Amino acid sequence: MFEMYEQNNSNHGLHFASVLVGVAAGIAGTILYAAYREKEFNQIVNKTREIGDKSTDYVGDVSHQIKDKANHLAETVRDKAVAVADKAESAVSSISKSVHDIAEKGQRALN
Repeated sequence: MFEMYEQNNSNHGLHFASVLVGVAAGIAGTILYAAYREKEFNQIVNKTREIGDKSTDYVGDVSHQIKDKANHLAETVRDKAVAVADKAESAVSSISKSVHDIAEKGQRALN
């Protein structure tokens, strides 16, 4: 019996005609439901639109929050980099002054 089933259905993939019939049946069913249950159909359509609008608003809010956090992070990194550069410049200046002072003392000691 299983062999007979395999012989009759040797192509296990989807057939275009089957897909077309399924899509047509779905469209026809939707049209019939919309025609005979117009109120319920409109409620479903309105609810779907409402959910779509809310999801669009949510995505917009999330993208704004991410943008704000990224800007804040960039500002913080920039501020820290400036502070580090200032400290490094101060340290180099201090070391340079110390080396200059030591050189002057050495020069005076030699004279």
